[in-house]
Amino acid sequence: MQSERRLVWVSALRKLRSKNLQELVYYGVPTILSKASSLLLLPLYTRLISPEEFGLVSVALVVAGSLRMVTFLNVDTLYVRYGYDEGAGNRMGALVRLHLILVFFLLPFCTFPAMRIAHAFSPTLPALFIVIAIATVAASSIGAPVVGFLRIERRAGTLAFYQLFSFFLEIFAVLFCLFVLKLGALSILLGALVGDIFFFPLAVPFFKNGLKQPVSRQVSIQILQSLVTAAPATIAMWGFGAFDRLLLSYFRGAEETGIYSAGFQMGSILVAFAIIAGKQWQVMTYETRKVNGPARERVTLLFGHALPIFLSLGALVAVLASPITRIFLGPKYVATELMIPVIVLTAVLRIPEFFWEYVCWADHRRRRIIATNGIAVVLMILGHIILIPRYGGVGAAWANALGMVTFMAAIYLQRIRELSLPLREIVLPNWLSLGCLCLSIGYGVSPPLVVLFSLGLFIQLFFQVDRYLDLLARVGE
Repeated sequence: MQSERRLVWVSALRKLRSKNLQELVYYGVPTILSKASSLLLLPLYTRLISPEEFGLVSVALVVAGSLRMVTFLNVDTLYVRYGYDEGAGNRMGALVRLHLILVFFLLPFCTFPAMRIAHAFSPTLPALFIVIAIATVAASSIGAPVVGFLRIERRAGTLAFYQLFSFFLEIFAVLFCLFVLKLGALSILLGALVGDIFFFPLAVPFFKNGLKQPVSRQVSIQILQSLVTAAPATIAMWGFGAFDRLLLSYFRGAEETGIYSAGFQMGSILVAFAIIAGKQWQVMTYETRKVNGPARERVTLLFGHALPIFLSLGALVAVLASPITRIFLGPKYVATELMIPVIVLTAVLRIPEFFWEYVCWADHRRRRIIATNGIAVVLMILGHIILIPRYGGVGAAWANALGMVTFMAAIYLQRIRELSLPLREIVLPNWLSLGCLCLSIGYGVSPPLVVLFSLGLFIQLFFQVDRYLDLLARVGE
């Protein structure tokens, strides 16, 4: 009997191992390719598009991102949460109705005020840039339930196929507009719109089914309260990654905004990998939200093993800041060399934020999200107002970093069990990554040391990823 049970246990473990690693690949490949596309096309942008035009595109995306807060809020998270609750038909029907109202009524209503605000910060910004960026936000919001339910049903292969198709569609549209139609900076916005429109027809059957669900006024009010509760977290996310470019455009002009935005893309590498890991963290935290024991502890352990990976990857990008700037971005964007290490530091500090928010949403700790995000955003905005007029893009990078340090301090002061990782277990084994990151920020790295440090960080990163994948395979034991 014991031997049979052992065989069953081993078989189940192998299936779990295979499924978890497959999902990591399925979630990871489209996200990596999506970020890689923007990075691989970045040399084309920096050579074919002037920093001023690139800055205008960045401002248009930031303004559209502010409207994304209105149409998206926490819709994607609520779809995931209600997908795990049995008998959530009424709530799902109410969520679908509110979602459609936000996209097709509130978003058009807010478009004109958003255009006025955009021209106040950047008077030379074409109105067409803003309209296309806002249309992209609407298309992206419509695709949220498709992505959410494919993740709930663990259909990672199907989701990967859809995302890959969207990715190649976007690349084709960008290159066609850039080289055939000669549309310049507008090609970036049109490519993003074409890629997101792909999910629109896939979402139609889901919305039809949601509209058939019965709904009550009380349930609708509860859903609306949940969406409004998510507003501070959404505003904080927008503030962490967008508000700096608005102020840069206002105080220093579109050209410096474009230079800073090009450097900001380097930090998106870490964010891309955080999104990959976060897609599994979010599902696992919801699956274990009613479990107090080894299951939740292993999810926390998985997060703890992921932190050194992001730290090593960030240190590697920071060490390579000089060659990245001079070879990859070109002579017009040399000023990003001083910004990239600080931008990378901010991206590294955002990793615990992702996991913390997943835990808080799964455990219904909404007030903590509101208070913590509110404090961090206020301090970050004050830092932008003080530093950007004098130091420009470098000041914006440091204001973001200081805001994230404040955010991290607020998180750890809350003593959430899932984040109670001993600092010595993170700091001491990763002295090389921390040292390289601090050296890159403070003094820069000379060419001979760049090769040496890069090799050491790459080897360290290889072994860290191997340990993480091994733990991921065993997390469901």
